[in-house]
Amino acid sequence: ITSIQAAAFYGTKLRSIHLPNLLTSIDPNMFTNCDELIEVTLPDNLETIGQKAFSGCVSLSGEIMLPSSVKTIESFAFENCIALTGIFFSDKIEQIKEGAFQNCQGLTGVIFPDSVKSIEKKAFYDCNNLSQINLPRNLNCLAQDAFINTKCWDSVTNSQQWEISKTWIHDGFLIYCSAEDARCFSLPEGI
Repeated sequence: ITSIQAAAFYGTKLRSIHLPNLLTSIDPNMFTNCDELIEVTLPDNLETIGQKAFSGCVSLSGEIMLPSSVKTIESFAFENCIALTGIFFSDKIEQIKEGAFQNCQGLTGVIFPDSVKSIEKKAFYDCNNLSQINLPRNLNCLAQDAFINTKCWDSVTNSQQWEISKTWIHDGFLIYCSAEDARCFSLPEGI
């Protein structure tokens, strides 16, 4: 099997799936609202995780390891996967699109490899337990509301000051972060 059509398993009672290594794309809505899906094994050759591919998979638990061939996580791909506790990005991931992990309440920490160049708006919106993140060195765009309604400001990676270089910080980046949560940001000239 090299392809599976979009929404093929939408809303089914599937509990576990091991996707074949020849599969390179998880199309949009493929597993949307599979509320009993607990476990998925991603293929080694996977390149694309489509929009809302796993959205609403509220029982999807544990940690997801993304293959090194994945460069982009499309919009809302893991939205509302409330039982997901970890996501491991390879050093090839470049873009995390809008709402990709929105409302993943089980996430507590995320380590971004330096390959990440863009974290779009609301990528981690309402991840209420997310308390530890690091910003990658090659980040070019940190979009509006990327980490709104999280606890990520409670621990600032390895220091109490972040230095952000070459980064665009859009309106709303620190919305709902209190002054004591936000700690200290050092912004270089020219931002």
